[in-house]
Amino acid sequence: MNKKLQKIIAVLCAGMLGISMLTGCSVFNIDLSSDTSDNSSQGSSQSHSESSAESTPAPDSSTQEESGSSESSEESSESTMEDTSSEHSDILPDISADDPDFAIIFSENPLDADYTAELEDATSTGKMIGIINKYLELWKTEVDAAYRTLMEKTSGDAKEDIRTQQETWIDETDDNIQAIQDGVEGDGSARQLEIASQIMAYYRARAATLYSQLFQIQPDFTFAYQSEASSSSVE
Repeated sequence: MNKKLQKIIAVLCAGMLGISMLTGCSVFNIDLSSDTSDNSSQGSSQSHSESSAESTPAPDSSTQEESGSSESSEESSESTMEDTSSEHSDILPDISADDPDFAIIFSENPLDADYTAELEDATSTGKMIGIINKYLELWKTEVDAAYRTLMEKTSGDAKEDIRTQQETWIDETDDNIQAIQDGVEGDGSARQLEIASQIMAYYRARAATLYSQLFQIQPDFTFAYQSEASSSSVE
């Protein structure tokens, strides 16, 4: 009896031990699964972070582009000023004359030299317009000076011809200037610059015509305007 009871107890203990072992393995398996899931989640998170880092776009360079654009704009503005200055330095038309000696003398007149030098130093369109208007007035003075000298040096029919030519030119001046203004397109300071340049060239051409006549009478004539550098050296 006791032996049978002992066997039964032994079987029950063995069964309980087996159940306990199976339960322990199940719990162990769950923990492993949890750890694996955690590790997998961490690995996935790390992989996602690395992927995000790789796919993250480069910092926005718009600020650098704007800065570069600003510098480019300044350089372009300076370049434009240089181009405009150069263009209006060369706007003075060549004076054609039957006498090549006069053409050489006129090409060396002090107004053109100083005008070109001042225009090259101009740093804005407004300053350029001011310089052109300054020399426009100086060429008006040359027209008057050349005409007065011709009236003093001539007589008879020659004098009357010169007087008639000058009066006709004066009568046509307003219409010619209006034609210049009407013929220039655009607006703003660029248009003002072009108009001033053409009007200055208009008076310069008339002065050249009068001085060419004076040259036939007085080859050693002088211009009314004296260069500032020449005046300083004389003093």
